[in-house]
Amino acid sequence: MSPRNIFHATADDDRRPTAEDRLSAALLDLADRGRRTPCGDPDDYEHWTSEDADELADAATRCPGCPIFTECEAAAIEKRPAWGVWGGRNYAPRRKTTP
Repeated sequence: MSPRNIFHATADDDRRPTAEDRLSAALLDLADRGRRTPCGDPDDYEHWTSEDADELADAATRCPGCPIFTECEAAAIEKRPAWGVWGGRNYAPRRKTTP
């Protein structure tokens, strides 16, 4: 089922859209309207996957104003990404410090 038609499933399709499906649909809808998310900004998108803690923290503070924050947050809760900022939360692995 493509992201563009997840809300128009056929009668024989018993799969409910996942949070990831809804995020994909929201991203496509945003793109269709000529808009992008803060993490899709070509000037600083890398902050959402940076190895720099300050850049990751900055990215997380910019998420709540995103037009698809709710969908992103739900997808992150469902998928538990291994890296990056999703839905305002930093999923980067924490580094162990040695005394």
